[in-house]
Amino acid sequence: NDIAFEIARRIMEWAPRGKFVELYLNNRHLGCYYLCEQIKVDKNRVNVDELDEDSNFADSQQITGGYILEFDVYGPQDEINYYYTSVKGYPVAIKEPDEEVITSHDHPGFLYIQNYVHGIEDLLTADQTDLARWSEIEALIDITSYIDYWLIHEITTNLEPNQPRSCYMYKKRDGKLFAGPAWDFDYMTFNPNYNHFNLKSTMWYSYLFKYPEFKTALKARWAEVEDIFKGMDEYIVNTAEKIRESNEVNLAMWPISGTVNGDESMTYDDAIERMRAAYQNRLTRVGNNISWM
Repeated sequence: NDIAFEIARRIMEWAPRGKFVELYLNNRHLGCYYLCEQIKVDKNRVNVDELDEDSNFADSQQITGGYILEFDVYGPQDEINYYYTSVKGYPVAIKEPDEEVITSHDHPGFLYIQNYVHGIEDLLTADQTDLARWSEIEALIDITSYIDYWLIHEITTNLEPNQPRSCYMYKKRDGKLFAGPAWDFDYMTFNPNYNHFNLKSTMWYSYLFKYPEFKTALKARWAEVEDIFKGMDEYIVNTAEKIRESNEVNLAMWPISGTVNGDESMTYDDAIERMRAAYQNRLTRVGNNISWM
């Protein structure tokens, strides 16, 4: 999570900030934890105009934002305000404004953001024959954010969007829908066994990648951020060294009993080297595939 968030912080509008901490509760040491920010509307986090109980949802501009959405298969279990997208059938939870503001599924704010997302999907699916409506799509979603979001997940091999789980989007007032913030990179990430695109067909990317304009924008963006991605190796090494001693104490306190990523039985150094190698391999493969588009 820390590595993925650091990448996102370097290229996206905002990503959660976090620190490794030693946790003490009632003078008892409980190990190493990652203390990080939640995703919420704030001028220093997701900087969109907040909609609250005093907002005028009848105002044609106020109703346009801000919103935070989470595409997640568990959304219907966790949230009161949720719906399913019209084409893909993705469950979407409205995280902001919360249920104290959007009090029903026929609330103007609920209907506005639902229709906005439905409109994007309807446009993407209706235009798959002639691919002539790129300007209309570009007017609804922030293309750079969707490219950055895809790059981060593809290079870290985070497969959560395939479910989807923990996939956030946000909309500014009188503005477009943005992908992000990035969240939840602790399942199967930095895995060396993935040698192809994992997310090209997930979410809306199966439609976006059909557009030459999207591929052109991706190539241009990759040229801008490739060195940032390549510069992460030093951060990985430095972070690993910083928590080396803490890891030893934490592992003795909380032995690992299961396996998810395949590095649980490795030594600390071997696990770090595996992460570095997997990351570099993905950089090369993704970069090569982008150049061939």
